[in-house]
Amino acid sequence: MKRLKYILLLMLIPLLIFPKVAISSAREGLDAWARNVLPSLFPFAIISSMITALSSQGKAGKVLVRLSRLVKLPPSAMRSVCVGMVSGYPIGAMAVNQAWYNKQIRDEVVALCAGIASVCSPMFLIATVGEGMLYNAGRGVMLLLMHYLAYVLTVVLFCIGRKRQDYEIQPNEVVSSKSVGALLKLSVDKASGAMISVCGYIVVFRVIMGIIGLLPISEAVEVVISVVLEMSVGCTLASRAVLPLAVRMALISFAVAWGGACVNLQINSYIAECNTKSATTLCFKLVHGFIAGVISFAFWSVYGM
Repeated sequence: MKRLKYILLLMLIPLLIFPKVAISSAREGLDAWARNVLPSLFPFAIISSMITALSSQGKAGKVLVRLSRLVKLPPSAMRSVCVGMVSGYPIGAMAVNQAWYNKQIRDEVVALCAGIASVCSPMFLIATVGEGMLYNAGRGVMLLLMHYLAYVLTVVLFCIGRKRQDYEIQPNEVVSSKSVGALLKLSVDKASGAMISVCGYIVVFRVIMGIIGLLPISEAVEVVISVVLEMSVGCTLASRAVLPLAVRMALISFAVAWGGACVNLQINSYIAECNTKSATTLCFKLVHGFIAGVISFAFWSVYGM
């Protein structure tokens, strides 16, 4: 902790030397959050909170149970996975946190469930990356397909050989007895807190990226650092970089699957209170990113378009 204190103190130096860069970067982060993140994530955060507060019923519940047996995880975790695949980062981890709070997920599998439930949203890949950055919706669709293919392979790698008792849960699932109004208020409160937290992470990492941009480093190094630290900035720089198409697409695929340190810290903030460690989640995201990058590089090396 003492070393961390000194590192944080050192980080204040460039902020004092380059205040204009820090302020403009913070404004960019706030603008990106207000224009893109808040409108796209806030409704999903409310709905996902309401879904995970309710128990699955009927045929949908049976389907989730069957899927959970394939990957050997709790059915409630599969609900979180479904929410995460539609909503994107970090809503899946938020859903896992609530399922754990409802005692539907055991402590020992929370980290793995958070990793599996944390998937990049289709909206971000197709609209933001495909149309907004690459000016080609078709490339966004291909990135999405590769993202999911790499995701399935990663899930297989992490879930193969797991024992049956790892996904069995208590027979009595929690069914919310709150009224619709009370449930909506609780969900809105939780979603609002989550969005403020996401805003803080985005602003901090935008400022860090602004300071890094002042360093005398090559474009390729700056792109790699951005991809590792912050997903949206990494995708933006990779899409504009003077690099072969296969390399650019591989970097983007890795960025959206890994999520960047910014997203992973958001995920960790939800699982930290669940009596577990984030090593499994980080490992899952790294493997997903590596596989996605390799698949993307191979595809665009052969079928560049």
